[in-house]
Amino acid sequence: MRPVSVSLRVGRYCHGIARALLLILSILQLSAQSAFADSDLFTAKPSMGGSCDAVAVDGPRVHAALGAAFTVFDVSSLSTPRPVGSIRLPDTGRAISVSGGFAYVACGSAGVAIVEVVNPANPRLVATCDTPGFASDLTVLGAVVYVADGAPGIQVLDVTLPAAPVLVATRKSVGPVAAVAAAGSLMVAADEHTGAAVYDISNPLAPVYRGTAAIQGLCNAVALAGTTVCALADGYAKLQVVNASNPAAPSVVATLPVVAAARRVRMVGATALVAEAEAGIQMVNLANPSSPSVTATLNTAGCVADAAMAGSTLFVADGQGGLLTANSAPPGSPSITGGYRSLGDAHGGVLSGTMAVVADGAGGLKLVDLTYPFDPKILGTATSLAEARSIALVGSNAFVAEGDAGVRVFNIGTPSQPNAVALLDTPGIALGIASAGSSVCVADGPNGVVMIDASAPAAPTKRGACATPGFAMGVAMRGSDAIVADGAAGISVINCANPSAPSVRGTLVTPGVAYAVAIGGTNAFVAAGRGGLVVVNIANPASPTLLAQTPTPGTAMGVGLSGSLCLVADDLGGTSVFNVSVATAPVLLGQISATGRSQGILTSSDTAYIASGSGGLLTLADAGPPVAAVVDWQLYK
Repeated sequence: MRPVSVSLRVGRYCHGIARALLLILSILQLSAQSAFADSDLFTAKPSMGGSCDAVAVDGPRVHAALGAAFTVFDVSSLSTPRPVGSIRLPDTGRAISVSGGFAYVACGSAGVAIVEVVNPANPRLVATCDTPGFASDLTVLGAVVYVADGAPGIQVLDVTLPAAPVLVATRKSVGPVAAVAAAGSLMVAADEHTGAAVYDISNPLAPVYRGTAAIQGLCNAVALAGTTVCALADGYAKLQVVNASNPAAPSVVATLPVVAAARRVRMVGATALVAEAEAGIQMVNLANPSSPSVTATLNTAGCVADAAMAGSTLFVADGQGGLLTANSAPPGSPSITGGYRSLGDAHGGVLSGTMAVVADGAGGLKLVDLTYPFDPKILGTATSLAEARSIALVGSNAFVAEGDAGVRVFNIGTPSQPNAVALLDTPGIALGIASAGSSVCVADGPNGVVMIDASAPAAPTKRGACATPGFAMGVAMRGSDAIVADGAAGISVINCANPSAPSVRGTLVTPGVAYAVAIGGTNAFVAAGRGGLVVVNIANPASPTLLAQTPTPGTAMGVGLSGSLCLVADDLGGTSVFNVSVATAPVLLGQISATGRSQGILTSSDTAYIASGSGGLLTLADAGPPVAAVVDWQLYK
């Protein structure tokens, strides 16, 4: 037997934070006594995505990239796009092109993913092609895929057999290629250093360079219809229209002001759809290319990354705002008709049976159905006054720590309709919260610990408070003791037996800054920032003792236990998985790097859910026998 390194490219979020989602990890209990065959430890399953950054229309269906989840939507009802099938991509989806029953997805550092979409309820990843650069855009023409691959230039893939793509040519550019488009016998590439480079593709597998239209700024997006090219550039807030009727001498014939953050342009006939990030989307009439005009602007709540159009219906990839549908008729006044949004900025949450109650940052409260862990679905949502940071459940009520706003109470008895019933402002900053019988204990930042009477959820009242030596950021209960992650002061043990008069029983300064804590028996497992994972024995609450300290690759922000496994949410470092069956000697089993920032952990006896910012919802399942604790498995980007 030899250690096996298991690789899965999960991806990262590259735009201003649609911020959010859950990363879900299903793990079979590890046994130090068992053997491991030389095979993959985990198998990726379908997942709920994150930020919606790419969209394509194919007849009655819409395909979207939600983080690293490729999702097929039924849009028969434009007011409620319905996801009917999903599959995990090897990295964040950045552009989609659909042809002949297959979707081709640009997946950044993972290259190109090819998904069979003949059965929308069961999309299948049939192949990947790991290009040498960073695949940010692509277009399909017949059986050929042209890929904008960054510094290496343009990659040409023969997909005559989609399940066996062949990289047949590379066209080196002067600068990095950020986007590509093709129509008829022309292909155009956005060369960041020189502009819109035009190629003759009369022989589709062997593009021939003809000429370049100099574009002001760093050319980062192109679209093509006939011989008309639209280009965008960083640092130059104008749409630049190029006449490529003479491919050897393409020239800019018109410009039109757009916002500086415009990041993508698509052409549908004589209409250009300009994705303008937070400024929404502009529709530009190019019937006369030398005199373009804005016909409509659609403002959205998110950050527009891509758009597609079918008839008078717009489909907008709105980043954190999700997938939107809009009616562009009558001309000049498009209106949003519906949409689908997953999570926002997941900080943490709790499990209640087969439901996860998620603190979704600025996205508020989300209730997620986990009846089928590999096919999670949002049941209900509720907005918050501030950032939802942490949750405690008392009966059918969720007490949500909302930072400066204090603690807000939602009745979740009907998951599809969570209802805010009360708000109690705390003196400090409500960052963490835990249930304690008929009370809840709040980690209230500079104010220490606040105890709240939760016996009447619609009318919660403050019962008592206790200052702590540091800055209370997280809390977990052990009997009547609150174990507080107390920032730079380490951990504080608070006696809450009398909620009206909580008092400090013991403290321990830990390595690093204590952000969060989880309890396993007589031990506290602390996410200690740059100090990594810290294990503290609290058998004697008056005198907690340090048992172990193990560094992690990032900044340990959250922690959770599942049997003898300890999962550490390591911010940009992903998630670290430890075997802590021997608390004095945690064994690192591996790291999982993923889209977004790992911020919190939700656990049951055999499943862990990782709140991972914009990381989407990844499901991993054990694919073989239990693995020896010494096996070095790793999931990485």
